[in-house]
Amino acid sequence: MRRQNATRSQKIEEAPALVLIPGFMSTASAWHFQIDAFGRNRKIVIPDQHYSLTSIRDMATQIVERLPPSVDLVGWSMGGYIAIELYLLVRERVRKLVLIGTSARPENAKTLAGRAELLKSVESTGLRAAFMNQINLNLYDPARVDSAFIDSITHEIARLGEETLRNQLAALVSRRDVRPSLRQVACEALIVVGKHDAVAPPECSRELASLLPHASLEVVSEAGHCAPWERPKAVNSLLQAFLLASKVEPTVSVSNL
Repeated sequence: MRRQNATRSQKIEEAPALVLIPGFMSTASAWHFQIDAFGRNRKIVIPDQHYSLTSIRDMATQIVERLPPSVDLVGWSMGGYIAIELYLLVRERVRKLVLIGTSARPENAKTLAGRAELLKSVESTGLRAAFMNQINLNLYDPARVDSAFIDSITHEIARLGEETLRNQLAALVSRRDVRPSLRQVACEALIVVGKHDAVAPPECSRELASLLPHASLEVVSEAGHCAPWERPKAVNSLLQAFLLASKVEPTVSVSNL
């Protein structure tokens, strides 16, 4: 048993660290199902030192300071914006890149209006109530996600507080258009999106896949913006297959796992 544990520990040390970057007003708890799936066999790093910054680029720069020397990089939603900037800063340290429910586009009139509406809701009902409503809107079928889990997520949002909310909103609305930089991404990339994602619609993921030189696109059925919660087994299977593959051929498919 001791030898088996030593062998597993050695494999964990040899593999690139799995860096999971959460989205808007999210913490490590957002990756609950992925930590459960990969934590025994991979070193997992979930950055938290960037939450209160007001620029996506600054967030990426802050994360670099504690980044392991070799990583597989996974970003979801706002975490995807950060992951792209992070790759551009330390591309030689990134083995593989996964982008979930995200976009390379800057803000537009519709998204700006949505940010303003969210802030107004927070001011009138409080952080937890406003985000509970927002999360339900982002889910394809709210009944599929355990209410106690969602409650734990909104608890973390309340812990981050309104100042962090305003700072992260500032980072979102000022982010740049990174589409011209995507041809620089030399590593293999996996793009994952919920079929019914209304926050970062599948067209954004198709665009990412078309601009990244070595990308595959997976569309997860019966999922909205929160595919890692709504279809965790499907998302984890896609991650596992991608991270273990020696070479990934560009494909587009719909996952019914």
